[in-house]
Amino acid sequence: MSVTQWLKTGALKTKEPATPGLPSPADCTSNQNALLVQVANDAVDNINKQTQNSAPTDRNPTQLRRKETRSRWCNQIVSFPKLWLLVAELVCCWYLLLLLASSSCCSSQQYDHIQLSRIADSIEALTDSARGTIQNLTDSVRGTINALTDSVRAQEQTSEKLASALLKMFSFTTSEYLPCNEGWLKLGTSCYFLSVDTSTWHESRRKCIGLDSDLVKVTTDEEYNFLRDLVKGHDTWVGLTDLHEEGVHVWTDGTVHPMIRSWWSNGEPNSSEERCIHFFPLQDDRWNDKRCIRELRYICEKSVYPIDG
Repeated sequence: MSVTQWLKTGALKTKEPATPGLPSPADCTSNQNALLVQVANDAVDNINKQTQNSAPTDRNPTQLRRKETRSRWCNQIVSFPKLWLLVAELVCCWYLLLLLASSSCCSSQQYDHIQLSRIADSIEALTDSARGTIQNLTDSVRGTINALTDSVRAQEQTSEKLASALLKMFSFTTSEYLPCNEGWLKLGTSCYFLSVDTSTWHESRRKCIGLDSDLVKVTTDEEYNFLRDLVKGHDTWVGLTDLHEEGVHVWTDGTVHPMIRSWWSNGEPNSSEERCIHFFPLQDDRWNDKRCIRELRYICEKSVYPIDG
């Protein structure tokens, strides 16, 4: 049923009672229905016009394709924002991935740097510890070596003293049984050689050294008197001079001779030019100083033992 037909059937009729002096309800209803019918007819006419206007377009294939194309472009245009949003999301995701990779790389480098720093600190600590240990070991070894060196030196000194004591003991017990070489005279633990030839004091000493001996050194009265008898009547050099310092008489081994006045001739020594000492026959074979270049006999002395005790 159309709207017009529905209105004409009186579907909009009311049953309200009439009021005196006013139009009846039926009159109002009829007027309203007529108005509504007019409006409905106008609406139907408009719809029919629009239908008639659109029908040829729908029946035209070219226009239909154009309409479809426009619709498709409109749909694409409508879908473009979605596409751009998708592209933006992809770009953002890629950027985030790059940031994560970069931060991961930086974090890895920082971690490696931290690890290297820790390793370097550990190596430095181990090096310091090793240096300290090596220094302690070095000090300990040096201390041990010094202690052993001192101990060895003490043992060597003890051995030398013991050897000297044994040699002295041996000399006292065996000296009288040990002979001197031929041409040498023995007194105690020494052997003496009186030369026949003459030479200066320095040449005489060189000759004694060539015989594994040295110019005689006198230390006791017994030895002094023994030599006086041996050289009786001959000027003879002994190993005593004051060449280094006037008035200080020193033996060839470097020991200073204390002045024993009874061993010297009267008034001797008395000249700064006479520096070497000899037995002087004109003064009862006592000592006298003389110039070292004078040629006299000489007396050599060496120990009765193969080594000097």
